[in-house]
Amino acid sequence: MSDRNSNPYELKTKQDKGYLYEEQPDGYLTADEFIIYLNRKKILIDRTDNLPRFANNNNIGMALLKRKGKDGSTPTIYKIPSDSKIKEIL
Repeated sequence: MSDRNSNPYELKTKQDKGYLYEEQPDGYLTADEFIIYLNRKKILIDRTDNLPRFANNNNIGMALLKRKGKDGSTPTIYKIPSDSKIKEIL
C-alpha cells in the first residue's frame, strides 16, 4: 500500500515557499493536458499514473498544485518541455 503523503520525486511542497501553487502558472500543464501535448508530439502515453516517473526520468520539471477541497491527492503539474527536449526523448 502506498503512502498518500509520499513524495518519491522530491517535488517542491508547501514547506518550499512558492511551489505549492494556488493556481496553475503559465508554462505548466495538468496531467491530462500533458498527455494530450505529448501525444501530439508523437510521444505516446495513455496513463496518468506513469507521468511522474516519465517526467522524472526525462528531467521534465514538476510542481504541486493546491487541490480544491479535501478529497484526493495533491495534483502534479508538468512544465512544458522545449522542442529540443522533445527531440531528445524521441
